[in-house]
Amino acid sequence: MSPVLPPARPTLTRAGLVTGARWMVPLVLPVSIFGLAVGAVAAQKGLTLVELSLMNALVYAGAAQLVALGLWPEQWNGPALMAVALVTLTVNARLLLMSAAFRPWFGPANPVIAYGALLTLTDANYIAGQRYYAEGGRDLGMFIGAGLLLWVVWIVAPIPGYLAGRLIQDSRAFGVDLVMPIYFSAMVARLWQGRNDSLGWLVAGLVGFAVQRWQGGTVHVVIGSLAGMMIVALLTPAAKKEAGR
Repeated sequence: MSPVLPPARPTLTRAGLVTGARWMVPLVLPVSIFGLAVGAVAAQKGLTLVELSLMNALVYAGAAQLVALGLWPEQWNGPALMAVALVTLTVNARLLLMSAAFRPWFGPANPVIAYGALLTLTDANYIAGQRYYAEGGRDLGMFIGAGLLLWVVWIVAPIPGYLAGRLIQDSRAFGVDLVMPIYFSAMVARLWQGRNDSLGWLVAGLVGFAVQRWQGGTVHVVIGSLAGMMIVALLTPAAKKEAGR
């Protein structure tokens, strides 16, 4: 019986960084427009340009930032701080599930590089990275390059929106709510591996929709994701047992 070899250590190259950045080019425009909206809202809430830039650089979570700005109080106190922190945690909780999915790829890497790469995690480079890994790619530069490009865009794009103030109030007027889901759907479709994935996606969508209609807010993202993952986890052992017969 041949010994089980450890997984190959992923690489990190300049070519991978360039590849990841290229994968994100189609998202530069919609992310920029979304950033303009965040900048405009930040101006209305009284943030300074320095505060906005620091928030974009350190938080780097557009949906959570926009929701948090919607709750931004005129006067800060303990309950207000807890409310903003809780909604940020809720919206970003999906990143815990997404980061766990990269364990097979990132696990053998140097921990400093692996955890540093996860600091650039977004919905976009999650989907792109999963597709890249499924197609045999192992260069961590691809994931990091994709995240860094969007990070730079996210720091720069809100500045004109902030300066424009009230001129940009709703990013949906520019069709961002359609462009980004269409792009993500096209990327996810390449990851489909069979009936179990279809059922998982369907359950995640239905549960998320039902929770959003019932509860509102953003917790539906986390609950829908957990429901889909549970379905896939329950079905996968049965599928393997069936295949082994």
